[in-house]
Amino acid sequence: MIFEIDEERAWILTLDMSADEITVPESHLGYPVAGFSETFFYEQLNRHNERENEDEKTDIHRPIIHLPRHFEPYATMFHLDTLRMCFRDFTIPCDSTYLAVDQDIVYNKDFTSIVMFLESYKPETTLTFKSSLKKLLYEANAPFEDVQEVVIPKNVSKISTRFHEEGFHGSDYGFFSMFDKLRHISVDQDNQNFVAVDGVLFTKDMKTLIRYPLKKETQRYVIPKETKRILGFAFSHAMIQELAFEEGSACKHIERYAFSNLRTKTLTLPETLESIDKLAFRSRYVMIGHLMVPSHLDHITSVVEHTGRFKIRRVSYSDTQTTTTNRRLSQ
Repeated sequence: MIFEIDEERAWILTLDMSADEITVPESHLGYPVAGFSETFFYEQLNRHNERENEDEKTDIHRPIIHLPRHFEPYATMFHLDTLRMCFRDFTIPCDSTYLAVDQDIVYNKDFTSIVMFLESYKPETTLTFKSSLKKLLYEANAPFEDVQEVVIPKNVSKISTRFHEEGFHGSDYGFFSMFDKLRHISVDQDNQNFVAVDGVLFTKDMKTLIRYPLKKETQRYVIPKETKRILGFAFSHAMIQELAFEEGSACKHIERYAFSNLRTKTLTLPETLESIDKLAFRSRYVMIGHLMVPSHLDHITSVVEHTGRFKIRRVSYSDTQTTTTNRRLSQ
């Protein structure tokens, strides 16, 4: 085990990754061991990439690591992904300075944010967290594939909706991107920031629609009239026969990716709309059968075309009986 030392702490440079278990010492040369150096992370990533390039089929050896008392939590997905790639499991001392464990979830010491999920963590179909939790971020490799309902605690004030909010750039990597079977979202009634209506997540004032559950079972969904903004990925990969806005809708803006890979026969946009981001309809295949658009949004054709070929079959405007088509829209 080799360390580098800054003015106050020691950081791990290299480990014997062939061992079955690794116990990290509390200190090195009188300096508390605080974690892994950036060099360690990049060396492990390079090691992993080399194995992929060599097309090795055998599983990489992953030891169990016993962390020291002063080990500091990592906040970025790059670090957490690399740690999970390297180690089979983690043990954390009860008197840890920065970390706490509850039901196989590693939190920061005051239980306000999640650091990582241990290998042994197996969630129920309804996912709940400690009430002290304040934010729900993208948790790399979280085992949420079979979760059907998420219950948001009363103290949560931040829910990530995009990867780049946490310092990265990518596509659908917000908190809800980890749920393949999500049918319902619930919010503690004492939460002052969010509310769920019919299983759909909004800000407390209902002005922003945050997320429609991927596997919600409904033939028709009507977006409430109070909603002024549809966030990115709000309806990503959802399947709805008919999607519409309530009469008297106040909706003004639809963000990019809001309807990415949405499957619906009809989507009717309200007259109040002022802007639609160019990537709002980004999809891989034919997804929307008929898109009905307010007449004043005369730029909608270019917005739709920006998604690529074969995504929307037909676009019509509210002030005419004719259908606007071109090669991209009609094929």
